[in-house]
Amino acid sequence: MEKCGLCERELGEDSYLLGNEHYHFTCGYDTARELKEAAVNYAFKMNSFVALGISLVNREFLLNLFSNNFRENETITSEFNMGLWRTNSPSIIIMPPESPKPTKIRPVQGGVSVGNVNFPVAGTIGGVVIIDNEFYILSSGRALAPENFELRDEVSQDAYFDGGNEKDVIGFLSSTALPVKGNSNTMDCAVALVYEDVGVAGRIVRIGNIGNTAEPSLGMKVMKRGRTTDTTYGVIICTDATVSVIYPGGEHIFRDQFIVAREKSNFALSGDEGAFVMDENKNVIGIILASSSDITVVSPIDPVLERFGARLLRR
Repeated sequence: MEKCGLCERELGEDSYLLGNEHYHFTCGYDTARELKEAAVNYAFKMNSFVALGISLVNREFLLNLFSNNFRENETITSEFNMGLWRTNSPSIIIMPPESPKPTKIRPVQGGVSVGNVNFPVAGTIGGVVIIDNEFYILSSGRALAPENFELRDEVSQDAYFDGGNEKDVIGFLSSTALPVKGNSNTMDCAVALVYEDVGVAGRIVRIGNIGNTAEPSLGMKVMKRGRTTDTTYGVIICTDATVSVIYPGGEHIFRDQFIVAREKSNFALSGDEGAFVMDENKNVIGIILASSSDITVVSPIDPVLERFGARLLRR
């Protein structure tokens, strides 16, 4: 019987192709990650680079290269002993939402508009979290902590961009995890402490109570509720992704992301940043970082919660 190319144990039904050898799933994925890390340094040199990660197609692990110029990536296949899946994708560019979308909801919960009151910004509340026995909202750094923000800036739901006013203030910016120059970014998030007189709920509008947290996996069907595109569904097509995101101030590189492809319509658009992404059992697996017309980049939820010392409110 054929043996795994890494651990050399016999393969049964748990057999996946990578390059010219077969592996158990775990061994194949670990090997694919090593090859991907080598390949990403090559991909960074491409002017058309958008993202590079791992995909699984017909039980074969492939590098998935997202770029806007196929001619430029023709030679990458010969550089690494792993198949290449090319995805034509526009650059991921941070842009403001196109128009106001009022979604005032009480008690405060996930899936609705939020923004720093001092700036014309709007994103989505992912959900309510608990830090040191107090309630906070978790969302995108761009919605709660835009350029020139200050800690303790107040935040509102609805965002002022969406028609909110001083009566809609729900708390103040408490802590941030924002991208910096370099290739080591993993999230763009912030939390705001909710005022004691504001009610909160551990659910997502039109989806319901959330479950626990879970790990993203290739082929997983997912859903989200966001400020701009409401409730949408998609599938994870790429994990362990390194992604280029173009901010107004320049490019930022994010590692360890996963990528969701839309099903019938856009999975996310500008203004949906910060929304929780969930599996079919409503377990939270990530928080939306950015999107283009074709794909959505999502940061895994567990590192985000760990960064803030937070846990999900689930009631």
